[in-house]
Amino acid sequence: MIIDAGKLDRRISILAKSVNRDAAGQQTETWDVAADICAQRLDLVAIDVEREAGRDAVANARYLIRYRTGIDNHNRVRVGTTDFAIVGIDEPDRRATMVLTLEEAK
Repeated sequence: MIIDAGKLDRRISILAKSVNRDAAGQQTETWDVAADICAQRLDLVAIDVEREAGRDAVANARYLIRYRTGIDNHNRVRVGTTDFAIVGIDEPDRRATMVLTLEEAK
């Protein structure tokens, strides 16, 4: 899958979790922006719904991005003001592109 740079018309943020301790020693989780990147929103296809058949929720969105190291299912994606959990990562062209399948984070 070749990326047409003109179609990378969405800005998304890759989020990484950090665990901090406050003065009382309580742990708090925060999601910090690790990278802002350009992406192309893709339509959901029937196979995305089938993959999620064993789960309570189905995919909400799919985004095509240029390949990046360090992105996995432990990251989140922010689109606008909404945070999404990454439920699937496909590499149609090894080390060239990635497709992130997302569902709204709870």
